[in-house]
Amino acid sequence: MFRKLLSKSLLCGALGVFTVLTILPQQAEAGPVRVRFTPLFGAPFTDLDWGGVVDISDGTCTNTGTVFNLIGPCADQFSFLSATLTLTDMSNMSIKESIALDPSSSQDQFVQRTGLTPETFQGAFATPFEPVKGTIDAAKVDGEHVWFSLVLLGGDNVQLYWFNRNPGSYFESSSLYSACGKPGDNIVNQFDIRCGSSNNTAIAIFQPVPEPSTYALLAAGLGAIGFVARRRARHG
Repeated sequence: MFRKLLSKSLLCGALGVFTVLTILPQQAEAGPVRVRFTPLFGAPFTDLDWGGVVDISDGTCTNTGTVFNLIGPCADQFSFLSATLTLTDMSNMSIKESIALDPSSSQDQFVQRTGLTPETFQGAFATPFEPVKGTIDAAKVDGEHVWFSLVLLGGDNVQLYWFNRNPGSYFESSSLYSACGKPGDNIVNQFDIRCGSSNNTAIAIFQPVPEPSTYALLAAGLGAIGFVARRRARHG
């Protein structure tokens, strides 16, 4: 009798996980798309790895090609939902800082795609996000804080900018970002600022944004298998 119940429980657990794995690609075909990136930083922050995610939504827009946030048939629906920057200590791979950026501060945003699913996204573009003050040691760049801004360059390239003080109203200046777009430590007398960008341009990976319900289903399926495994171990 117990063996029959065990077999039935294992079957239910397996079916539960199979159901979850079946649902995942179906949910991935709709909803927001996540841009993920994880490159090294480079000078002057050679001890840091940087990465993060940017979530993009197109509402119900089904257009392909170049989809803009300001013009065209997707203008009222397309938006960048959130952006998070993560700085990691390369010596022990611990997260030193996680910074939330304001994607609405980026004026021009668009994606190129051949379809609606994440794997059909060919690139994303965004003008610089407004810089946000970090808390990492700024002594090496002669500042009280380091301010960070993210730029999506189009295609699958992402760049991280830093400043030794808040660039304020200059953050949208193309000349400032051109001067600071060089890796390393740059002094820009015109803006009385030190700045630079990451040595490495991140390669963006486009993924579906996981649905909370998906996580719950996956946890339930795995929990069923774990429960059966524990029962089996106890009864040998």
